[in-house]
Amino acid sequence: MEAHGWMVLDRIVRCWSDDDDVVGGDDDPTASEVAYTCSGHPIRVSLRVADPPAVSRLYVHRPGWPRVYDLGDAEAIAAHRGSILLSARVPFADLGTVAPGQFPVDYYVYTAGEGLRRPSLTRLPPCFIGGFSSPEVDRHFKPHRCQQQRVMVEQNVGFFCHGAGNFTVADINIHKGKAVELCVLNHYADCPQQPQWKVQILEMQQQPNQNHHLRGWWTDAVLPLHDSYLACVDCYHGIILIDVKTQRYFNYIPLPAEAKHGRRRVDKYSPDPARSASINSAGNITVVCMPTTMPQQEAATTTALLALLSSRSSHATPSTCAADKANNFLLEDKGNGLYWMIEVDMRNQILLSPATLYISEEEEELFINGKEEEQERCCDERYPPMKYFYGHNFIPSWFPSYLKKGGDTTSRLRSLMMQQAKQESVMQKIGR
Repeated sequence: MEAHGWMVLDRIVRCWSDDDDVVGGDDDPTASEVAYTCSGHPIRVSLRVADPPAVSRLYVHRPGWPRVYDLGDAEAIAAHRGSILLSARVPFADLGTVAPGQFPVDYYVYTAGEGLRRPSLTRLPPCFIGGFSSPEVDRHFKPHRCQQQRVMVEQNVGFFCHGAGNFTVADINIHKGKAVELCVLNHYADCPQQPQWKVQILEMQQQPNQNHHLRGWWTDAVLPLHDSYLACVDCYHGIILIDVKTQRYFNYIPLPAEAKHGRRRVDKYSPDPARSASINSAGNITVVCMPTTMPQQEAATTTALLALLSSRSSHATPSTCAADKANNFLLEDKGNGLYWMIEVDMRNQILLSPATLYISEEEEELFINGKEEEQERCCDERYPPMKYFYGHNFIPSWFPSYLKKGGDTTSRLRSLMMQQAKQESVMQKIGR
């Protein structure tokens, strides 16, 4: 088994109840310490690890919760180094209340353990700055009475792990077409006081004779860069570079003219297939641009790539460099309803790995007994309905403590067995 230092993390988080003892128990090295929701319920988080281009998934466990008392819309927002920022709508403290759309939102940071230490799980304090408050609907927002939370759109949220339990979370929004509103939380593990959210308006640092504006900006990704920067990327406009330590101003880096062609495809459930942004451990921001005006065969072989190497100095002009060597792509087989992951060397235009089947279903229950139970499950009220993961939105995550050579975990081996079983099943189904 080839060792990797990174993983492809699915944004959709799976929720398990306390009687699902397959993963997340005390013997699972990826299972975190127990934390508590804002409504006082215990939870813990674990990770199903897989070698890329196979997909890793995050799991939330609810010890002691009724099965019907679920966390809603749980998803991973961002990942940096050995930590993951995730969110979930949390049910109220009283079991008789059923109002999922009004449930408060909790944000957590899951940090991988080092050595024999168990992973940690930290709940962030709620942010009410900019939240609308109305006495008429106050009763719907327990336990945060008279205070409604700030709405944070996931693609606008950046996450920075500084190590030793310290991290930064930032919500970035465009302000009046030229400035940036930065809502930031700095968490320090050794500080006894609870951290507080702060909001600041940052102006653009422009050179003479420049008149850049941010009208029409749409954030595709917020990427952590080096030790102090967050890069807010619009794949059709450019990059906003913010120093989260100084927070005095920001730099705007427009894309070259040849990369500004094309029209954005806006679809909540299907991200733009022509553009994507990512960053590697060296600090290279790669914007992948797929031409859409060419014939399909030509477009597949003439992928335009732009890699911006952001300087460690915010005063220096970033330079272009060769495309990052390895990039992962998701291929959809519409005829069979399948998704495949491939890893491509973009410099030499060669395939680095065979096509890996993306497991788009919750198959953990089917795999427990080593046999198919799909028909039986459909008629048994004891089983919750299956969920399907349409994997078009991933987070490249750096988890060397779980993926280093010789560091195989039960989770990783289990994922490999599931991948092999699923691939054999699909090959038989499509007659290959």
